[in-house]
Amino acid sequence: MSEKFILELSELLGYFVKKIIKDLIQEPERSKDAEDIVQDSWQKFIEKYPHARHDETVARALLFVIARNEALMYRRRFHPRVSNTQRAFAAQITYDNSYQFLVDEDMAVIFRHLLDRQVFIWKKALELEGHYEQKIIVEMIAPEYRQKFNENLTLVNYRQIKSRTGVRIMELIQTDSL
Repeated sequence: MSEKFILELSELLGYFVKKIIKDLIQEPERSKDAEDIVQDSWQKFIEKYPHARHDETVARALLFVIARNEALMYRRRFHPRVSNTQRAFAAQITYDNSYQFLVDEDMAVIFRHLLDRQVFIWKKALELEGHYEQKIIVEMIAPEYRQKFNENLTLVNYRQIKSRTGVRIMELIQTDSL
């Protein structure tokens, strides 16, 4: 695993954990607890799954599951009376739907802080990049981009907008300026 992968995944895990325990970490003495949960998750991953360190996809899946379980244990420790609604909500949070969970609830908020063309490119990238090469994506979306923004879209432009959007999203998440 590269250092970049570890850092980026740690940030995503922190954001994920904060969503699960957000009502509990508003107290000043618990503000660093999400970071502790992420650190504990990494430690458990390294101890229990040393064979998975070389496969980033497997590592990501396992770490989301571990982080979810750690966050839920934290909730039980500091807020033992959990309603059936909260249990049902927690049961729905898995790695498979964690991306959808984050996107549905938070991307709309994040998108309000981005330029329209950034939102357009980011949504298209999320939708198409697992299925097509970037060059093909640009060919597919260029007419719609030209119609919306009265500009031509090139592969270089697409990559620049996508990269800058990713940086901006990370800034928004890290600074909690949402």
